[in-house]
Amino acid sequence: MMNEVLDLSMGPAVADFDRGVAEAGAGNWQAAVRSFALASRVLDRETPAYARVRAWEGLALVMVGERHGLALCQEAAALALLFAEPHECLARAHIKLGQRREACAAIGRGLRIDPNHAGLRQLRLRLGVRRTPPLPFLDRDNPLNRVLGRLTYRRR
Repeated sequence: MMNEVLDLSMGPAVADFDRGVAEAGAGNWQAAVRSFALASRVLDRETPAYARVRAWEGLALVMVGERHGLALCQEAAALALLFAEPHECLARAHIKLGQRREACAAIGRGLRIDPNHAGLRQLRLRLGVRRTPPLPFLDRDNPLNRVLGRLTYRRR
């Protein structure tokens, strides 16, 4: 139902967006950037689909090595109050940039919007969940936490 609402608000941009998603799925991120850019140019910032398109455009830019794509993903996630997909794109961008903590935060925000979002649940499983440090008032990288963590870790 949510995707139907988004598709209706996209109007003429839907063909470019669908082409971009297909290109991204095939790993052709450069072509995806072009398609998403075309789609975002014709959308009004007030439409519900704008955040979706900008999130995908930002992710595609990050995937081709353009770090400023992260800002597009962050903007889209801030605009997406009812949709979890932009948070998934933001999490994937953070993962690509090696920012695990930020990716986990984006996944958490997206799952608060839609606890059943398949893409976010899959990412959460892939990243795993870290245990709380033995001494939570100390930084995770503190040598004492590291030693105590190794000592208390149960081998399975």
